[in-house]
Amino acid sequence: MQNDIKFFYDSKDVCLVRENGVIFKIDTENPALTVEIANKILMHEDLSDYDKDLVNEVSNFLNSNFNSCRSDMDNLFYSNDPRFKNSLSIEEFLSRQEDKVFLLNNLSPEEVKIHFEKKPTNSVGIIDIDFALIVTPYFSNDSTCLACLVERWIEANPKIYKYQIFHENNVHDSSPDFLYQLAITKANLNLLEQSEKAYIISKKDFTIQETLILSREGCNICFSDSIKRMADFTIGDRAYSKQGNGQRSNSYYDAYEVFRKMVNPLGPVVELEEYGSKDRLNIAVFQSAMSYNALQNAFPIHGGKGPDYHQARLSAIGEAMERYNSRHFGNEYIIRASYKELKEQGKNVLNPDSLCLDKSYPYPYSKEKKIDWVESIDLFTFEKILVPANAVLFIYSPESTDLQIIPQDTTGLASGLNIEEAILQGILEVIERDAYAIYYRNQLTAKTLLIQNIQNAKLMNLISDLNDNHVKLHLKYLETDTPVYVVHCVSEDMTGNFPIFTHGAGAALNIETAIMRAITEAVQLRTSQIEINDNKEYFSNDTEYEAYFEWGNGNLTYVGSLLSSETDPTIEASKLKDLSSRNFKKDIMNIVEHLNNNEYKVLVSDLSRKDNPISTVRVIIPGFQSTDDTLNRLTNRMTSLPQKLGLKVRDTPFDKPFFA
Repeated sequence: MQNDIKFFYDSKDVCLVRENGVIFKIDTENPALTVEIANKILMHEDLSDYDKDLVNEVSNFLNSNFNSCRSDMDNLFYSNDPRFKNSLSIEEFLSRQEDKVFLLNNLSPEEVKIHFEKKPTNSVGIIDIDFALIVTPYFSNDSTCLACLVERWIEANPKIYKYQIFHENNVHDSSPDFLYQLAITKANLNLLEQSEKAYIISKKDFTIQETLILSREGCNICFSDSIKRMADFTIGDRAYSKQGNGQRSNSYYDAYEVFRKMVNPLGPVVELEEYGSKDRLNIAVFQSAMSYNALQNAFPIHGGKGPDYHQARLSAIGEAMERYNSRHFGNEYIIRASYKELKEQGKNVLNPDSLCLDKSYPYPYSKEKKIDWVESIDLFTFEKILVPANAVLFIYSPESTDLQIIPQDTTGLASGLNIEEAILQGILEVIERDAYAIYYRNQLTAKTLLIQNIQNAKLMNLISDLNDNHVKLHLKYLETDTPVYVVHCVSEDMTGNFPIFTHGAGAALNIETAIMRAITEAVQLRTSQIEINDNKEYFSNDTEYEAYFEWGNGNLTYVGSLLSSETDPTIEASKLKDLSSRNFKKDIMNIVEHLNNNEYKVLVSDLSRKDNPISTVRVIIPGFQSTDDTLNRLTNRMTSLPQKLGLKVRDTPFDKPFFA
């Protein structure tokens, strides 16, 4: 490898040195030998035939006087590049316990992952890969491994690695020499400090990004027991306080200290930006991007909402982590069998028919069909029960699509800093979407919420800001048979500008929290509508986005009965008492017991992962109505709940798509 420095013979007692275009004159007793040794040192060539003391003298002179020479010469070194003549063999490199540096180039990502037969402990690496040089963190027995680092790199760059060939074949050129020198300097610093940080040096614009590297779920090197079981959890007594539009056992600042570490160039969350400024309301809305392997299906972009900048930012990170943890990593404990086989074996197993299956689904279910099952906990009995993996993991990506039985959705996925927080939020979300689906598909007339006497200053300030910006709120109380308040909000832009209508829903044990959630979700969705409308050429022919445009353009037939009218019944929000206990377990069990009395189970699968501290769950309440895109999944609750509440049921469910 060439350096930015080179020695030249001049005369019997002088040699010349050129460093970065500058010429230096050096006095020496033997200039010819000095030039020969110095250039071999710079080229990392074999020096075993030269006097050791003389080699050390020249080496010390170089390191003391020339910046370009302060490289890997102070450390043991290995490279798969044959240009490095003084490189240790791979066997010797792995066997040495001293601190050391390695450099790998001309390898594909898959080849880098398996280059060493074991973790190269006590080392820092430089990986020349595609459009960057990666300087690794210090590898120790307790650190992440090289395979995890490369997998994080792949998932952070899905546009590059969306084809299998880019995973398995080398497709890049080696870096210029000055970048190698920069990388070696960074590597030596990481080695000296035993740093947990990695650096990404761009070959294109020479920028340097600093990042942390988390071990990745399912890695057999980093985790001794990598099998993920989803029913090995308990619910503890944990107090909480109301914060913004939710409840937390930690302060916002404590929570953010944990969540922010998930966001970095090679992290589970690779991007986080505030984009509320796209809307003239200029209310804080965040967007996050989850890392993912482009060879697998994924929905990487997520939004965050809240009454203020801080809560919205936290929400966006949490949403991305929720989807990250719920992925199908491949290390999940899964049983493949038919429902009939499991029942014959005496297993406690959920009947998939209770999940309201779509009879027109292209991969139909039958009791004899072998499918994948994962464990869950029945929160009333705390017994383990097997449930279809298709209903838990998101995205569920089996090797054969025939293993699927239902369309995938995110209802009941929730995350938090502890499992109790996640479970409560997951239960509330299932109840919220059940209520919205039943009221919307039946076009039920819900009570209009009167909010004049609410004492919550943050909530009333938000409503006041919207009114000042000519945005009218239609707040509806969606009464159900659960001890949970569900609120629906339609926002109407009275200026007539797009989007004229948007909406949101919220569920909570406190009416003010439910209202806040519904309003902030509407604000977030409004921003998404604006962004989609600004790029309508990409979305206008996609039926998935039909509701975004129809609501935004003011099509009242899509909004239906969710608007308030003077003849609608009303209810004062201030008279709806707070049902929360300020204890997660008490709140959870209160809802679970109430649902059990109505013959509904609450099933929870723990999707929390070992590679991050964010708790994530999937909550399933079999028999509750889903907000499915096909409109074909109708539960008994679609008619039984309105009848229970004394409301009129439509003969034919409303045929407009859900807006979510």
